[in-house]
Amino acid sequence: MILDIIGDIDEWQELRVAQALENFNDEELTIRINSYGGYVDSAQNICETIIEKAGESKITTLNTGDCMSAATLIYLLGEERKWDASKGDFLIHNPWCYNCGDAQAMYECADSLRDLEDYFAEVYAMTTEADKQAIKDIMATDMPMKADDMLAMNFCTELINKSNE
Repeated sequence: MILDIIGDIDEWQELRVAQALENFNDEELTIRINSYGGYVDSAQNICETIIEKAGESKITTLNTGDCMSAATLIYLLGEERKWDASKGDFLIHNPWCYNCGDAQAMYECADSLRDLEDYFAEVYAMTTEADKQAIKDIMATDMPMKADDMLAMNFCTELINKSNE
């Protein structure tokens, strides 16, 4: 089965993924991603749905465009993670929020963002087996990763095309 994750990672994407996988019983699941990202909670829910429905099925992820921010959590579900740099960028970054309110709310928001930053770095480190501090350093740059660096750090397992470099 092929599952396309296109556009914002939000509640609508959660619903679409759940509906698409409702009767999933294949041995393989290919997830094609083209997303700038979106909400962390939605990405986590999508990941949980995919893991639950896929069970022991082989999961392959590949990009058909950009894979950024919260969408990277879904991309990392693949046992095989194929990357085509000619189609888009891969970006991990520190989380941020739009509006925090007054000074007290800003402090609380900052604490929450630091917790999310650590969560993302931990997930990336566990999946890729890369050094957590090295991942945090990359996240802090807020710049797309080069395909060779993605492969070296095990963010992807195969480069299809690295002509974007």
